[in-house]
Amino acid sequence: MAAGFRRAVAALGDLGVEVREVEFPPADAMLLANRLLILAEAAAYHLPTLRARPDDYGPDVRVRLELGQGTYSHALHHRAAASRGDMPAQRRQ
Repeated sequence: MAAGFRRAVAALGDLGVEVREVEFPPADAMLLANRLLILAEAAAYHLPTLRARPDDYGPDVRVRLELGQGTYSHALHHRAAASRGDMPAQRRQ
């Protein structure tokens, strides 16, 4: 699989595509941002039903959806900070 990937990258380079290595932020920083985004998106999607029929959701799900309300911009901030390597946990390493 790795050899096939390297061949594909080389072929793209031969076609004029700029190929360069990039560093990814640590997974734990991105995991936090991802969880916040999932909560926010789930809350936005389910909000009309949650308001109209809250008993359709179990208590555990209701709590998660309520936590997700209003967290979208916070989650985007965390994702951007993690992408820059600017999360507190990343700076200590």
